[in-house]
Amino acid sequence: MKIQNHIKMISWSLLDKALFILYGFIFVLMINYADPVEYALYSILIAFHTWIFTISDSFALQSLIQFGMKSENRRKVNFVALLNHSILTLGIASLIYIFRNQILYLFDKPKLENVIYLLPLLTITFIPKAFGQKLIYRDQKMFQLFITNLVFFGVNSIYIIYLIYLKKNLNFQDLALSYIYSSATSSIITIFLTRKELIFGVVGDIKIKEIFMFNWKMTVGSLLYAVPRQMDTIILTAFFNLNIIGIYSAAKTLFRVFDEALNALAALLYPSAVKHVNNNNDYELETLITKTFSVGFFTFFFIYVTLFFGGSGLIEDLPIIPDKYKLAINYFNILIISLPVLPFTAIYLINIAKGRIYEYFLITTIGVIAFFITSFIVGFNHYEHLISLGLLSFYLTEGIIGFFYSKKLLNIKYSSIFRVFKDVKNYLKRK
Repeated sequence: MKIQNHIKMISWSLLDKALFILYGFIFVLMINYADPVEYALYSILIAFHTWIFTISDSFALQSLIQFGMKSENRRKVNFVALLNHSILTLGIASLIYIFRNQILYLFDKPKLENVIYLLPLLTITFIPKAFGQKLIYRDQKMFQLFITNLVFFGVNSIYIIYLIYLKKNLNFQDLALSYIYSSATSSIITIFLTRKELIFGVVGDIKIKEIFMFNWKMTVGSLLYAVPRQMDTIILTAFFNLNIIGIYSAAKTLFRVFDEALNALAALLYPSAVKHVNNNNDYELETLITKTFSVGFFTFFFIYVTLFFGGSGLIEDLPIIPDKYKLAINYFNILIISLPVLPFTAIYLINIAKGRIYEYFLITTIGVIAFFITSFIVGFNHYEHLISLGLLSFYLTEGIIGFFYSKKLLNIKYSSIFRVFKDVKNYLKRK
């Protein structure tokens, strides 16, 4: 795999993720004009929503890549995926709405009722966007991905700025509606861009049973993987007040820059991994993951060192961070400890591409157990200054295991982590 042969695709992917960094300015406006409690409710809504669509991504949309690479199967795969995607997302959102009284009793937070009321509407507006973007990922048309997300962030930003100009403050409903409007607009654009790929039918060589067998195995592992990353906000709500949850959510939003970087990596890595597995290109597969490990480790390690030795302090000292959210920097400093090992979680994409779902599930389970043990210790003892430890324990567990597990899966030498230096040296020689 020669990176220079994929510069255009990688560039658009990086520009797409840069949108989130630019959106950071809107995040700053949000926390300056929204009370932590209001921002906490908004974060819980997004946590519920993201969790639902993570399940659907695994059970429905992932099959668009796994089985949709063959053009003769696309009509059937598209049909099954869209049907599952719609039923699953709307079904879960409806169940949460139906059992809202039980949820409110469990968490003892009456204000969560407003969150649950808006969840079905947000789900409906997001369904076309999620489906269409998966088609874009499959075909690796990263320019189209950039456009759909540009519209999403653009509409969201304009609406937030308009509300601030109009009202001089933001409440939960304002934040939620900005997300709903931007999702709906982006969905319309996504449908337009992928209209030629929106083909459906029941004819194809692939058996529906084969799709479902892959889907349910994939879902169990991904469902577990999503709990610490997306449901931690909801779980911690049982132990801490909404003010603390809002501040913690702000820290997670800062850390999301690195999550988005990993998402960009996965978007590029997984389709390529599936192709290499299908073509039995073991050498190309090993090259793909060793380059990912090496570049990812040293990039994230450099960022970690920069932040640890003063970088995060500069963020805290910025006047744009209001005093009521200053504690978020402490939570953020705990999360960044995991940065150097995060790229090693990419090995699990190879697991999925190879169909080794059981091992993926087993390793993920270990990380989730570490998350729950740590989170419950922090929660029951009300260590609000250590609220980030649960998520940190999950990331560290998955990253460290991923590094050592790569030798078993692809027989990768641990020394390959230094590969980036050799590749750069060879590239400079050629030039």
